[in-house]
Amino acid sequence: MGNTRRRSITRIVAYTIGLTVITAAIVFGAFLAYCLYSPDFDVAIVRGPSMEPTIKVGSLAFVRNNPENIGIDDIIAFDIGKESQVIHRISSISDGVIKTKGDNLEQEDYWQINRGDITAEYLFSIPYLGYISSFIGTRLGIITCILVPGFLISVYIIYLIIKEIRSKKEWKLYNPKMY
Repeated sequence: MGNTRRRSITRIVAYTIGLTVITAAIVFGAFLAYCLYSPDFDVAIVRGPSMEPTIKVGSLAFVRNNPENIGIDDIIAFDIGKESQVIHRISSISDGVIKTKGDNLEQEDYWQINRGDITAEYLFSIPYLGYISSFIGTRLGIITCILVPGFLISVYIIYLIIKEIRSKKEWKLYNPKMY
């Protein structure tokens, strides 16, 4: 009696944990989709160590586009050149000129920006998720994301077929008159 009760409690706990993990994954997925497709938010992969330890290399940084109230010590994103975006902390503002500095750097950046150059304000980051995102964007990553789940599903289906065949054979052994 005690073993049965313990098993049922274990099942309830496992079911609750599983349901919680699935719910959290769905909520996170919905939030990520919202950030990716909303014009108010953007996502950037952190490729350099200039903002460590605040933002680690390989993190996925979430930013809010078109920030309104920006001040000293805020972390902002701005473009340098055509294809280079920088995420740094504002170190000083003087006569409309903004100077920035990476947390891991000893000196301020050599460039000067204006409020109009700021594209976004940093919200938060998720460490190492940028590495995964970068990998998925490659040809090997796409192939991996298709083949691995396909292989696992195929193995599971084969397992179910073998299990069903074995149960039919066992049923035949115990009920020979039925066949």
